[in-house]
Amino acid sequence: MRAISRILAVLTLLALALSSCKEPSCDFFLLSSDRTSEDGGYCFEVELTDTTASYLTLIAARFNAKMIEKADSDTFPLNVTVTSPGGEVAAESIRLPFGEVEGKVKMGRQVNGTVDIEWQYRDNVRISGNQSGIWKINLRPVDKALEKYLVGLGFSYKKH
Repeated sequence: MRAISRILAVLTLLALALSSCKEPSCDFFLLSSDRTSEDGGYCFEVELTDTTASYLTLIAARFNAKMIEKADSDTFPLNVTVTSPGGEVAAESIRLPFGEVEGKVKMGRQVNGTVDIEWQYRDNVRISGNQSGIWKINLRPVDKALEKYLVGLGFSYKKH
């Protein structure tokens, strides 16, 4: 299990180092908690160019396991801002559950005292020709008490 985690970490770092914005093979673009934007958010850029496909988008987080066990809430509040290639901005606040939901939320405990959680964000996302290009995703934790237990945050997508 530890070897798989190391391999995934190396692949993720390699992807970031190469500034690859191509479609991932299901790996996440994970950023450590010290790589935040000016507003305290985690910024991601993804290239969506296939106007004939639909996409599944995913959010992932790595938390200190003790936080999950002692959390006052059973959700992780997050502000999401999406900017299209044309500059249109959409923003929303969401609450992601701290628990497995069959087919929607996956949890995995790591040996280093952390918990990985993967949430489906949006499914069947389709783009039109004028929306093809680089999309910017900003994920900003709302609860500062929970944020201190956040080790990393990620965003990814899969083409159907």
